[in-house]
Amino acid sequence: MKVFGYAMACALLFLSACAGHKEIQALPGLGSHFHTPVQILKIMNDSKILYTLDTLDSVIPDSAIKTPDMNNQLYLKNNNGMVQLAEYQLDDKARKIFQEAEKNFSAGQFNIALKKYKELYRVAPFYAYANTLAGDVFFNQQNYDSAAYYYKKAIVQNPVDYSAHWFLADTYWKQGKGLEAVQEITKAHLLNPGHKNLTKALYYYRNQVGQPWKEWYFTPQYKLSAKDHKVFIHTRAGFIGYAMVKALWRYEPGYAQAMTGEKYSENSINLMEESEAVNMLISGKEGWERIKKIVTDGFFEEFFYYEIVARRVPQALLLFPPNKIDRLVDYLSRFH
Repeated sequence: MKVFGYAMACALLFLSACAGHKEIQALPGLGSHFHTPVQILKIMNDSKILYTLDTLDSVIPDSAIKTPDMNNQLYLKNNNGMVQLAEYQLDDKARKIFQEAEKNFSAGQFNIALKKYKELYRVAPFYAYANTLAGDVFFNQQNYDSAAYYYKKAIVQNPVDYSAHWFLADTYWKQGKGLEAVQEITKAHLLNPGHKNLTKALYYYRNQVGQPWKEWYFTPQYKLSAKDHKVFIHTRAGFIGYAMVKALWRYEPGYAQAMTGEKYSENSINLMEESEAVNMLISGKEGWERIKKIVTDGFFEEFFYYEIVARRVPQALLLFPPNKIDRLVDYLSRFH
């Protein structure tokens, strides 16, 4: 591996910070053994690929990762024992009822709208969102008990309806159930982390119950590229070990397969890869105290799924079972 100027100094500082780690073991919570900084350098030096390390010219802003807004018409479909995401499809009859009900609702004709939403559910009993819409009628009539009933009914049938969770949180708030509202809107946020108004509502409820949201992002500062058997690593102080691990996973022949038994894919986000990279990141004597605590408290997987996966592929969380969503709610209450 060839390094230049400032990057060389940072690499040496990184190795110095990790001195004493004869065999780096993952901190409790990562649960595996990973390569030491010296081993990483040896792999690179012995490689047929020429790795170069240099300084990243500018900081990668948190906003560089754009989290898409999710569709509230998604539901979980059982396809031969395999749970998949699907989008609701209404036939012409059901669609006509839906459109008429929406016009009545917009005109403030709530009782007529409610009647049609119930008719819609009879015609299309798979369409759990009809219960969310019925809940909206009761919410606007300030009948919060009935609103909660229909939102819960929608959630039981389709737990990934983020709007039902959101509006149930609003209902809890109206009922004076602040902590329940926070729990429910956190679930809604996990199902649609890119929805700006939903996130603002989460922040508001957290502030109101004395649990202000701690705003921070994990945005690794590195860029990788390759040309003619050369790999170019551009990174900044603090992320050198992380970037080196990422380079090996992506470009070193056989490295990823030796670690996981599978070939590397740039189109997937690998938990083992991120575990090794983060372990290298926090192996120094100082810094990264928040992530160290996350790992030692046993919340690394939640860190991985929320800070990394959800920001890039938010639909992945929609496939999580309720117990994993509950763990993520706990993670957010502790670390955000």
